[in-house]
Amino acid sequence: MIRSVKQYLSGLALLLLLAAPAMPGPAGAASPFDGRYVGPMKATKNDNSGYCKSADHDNSVLIIKDGVVKYTWGVALEAKIAADGSFADDKPGVAIRGASPTISISGKITGPRLEADVGSSRCAAHLSLTKS
Repeated sequence: MIRSVKQYLSGLALLLLLAAPAMPGPAGAASPFDGRYVGPMKATKNDNSGYCKSADHDNSVLIIKDGVVKYTWGVALEAKIAADGSFADDKPGVAIRGASPTISISGKITGPRLEADVGSSRCAAHLSLTKS
């Protein structure tokens, strides 16, 4: 009798273990693209206003976390990185004199290199960064 109860409980425990749903992983899983990228940012369109006044930098820093690029260029841009390393986001910009330009970021990560363009039709820059 004791042996059959032990067998029953062991079988029940195994059944419950197999039937239990998998535990969810941590929110925002890490991505192979995650990390700190450093390098130059150079103006490609410059109307000498806003971010364009200081668009040229030798040591720009971009942190990628959970496979998402977050960058601010007057507005907060946020782009999920695709499996091939590409990313893009567009947001309406701040209205100036009745015009509201689109602010965008688009780029691609290949190995340790990140190449991206950010800005609007009036003010834009190119980032050439390396994972450090």
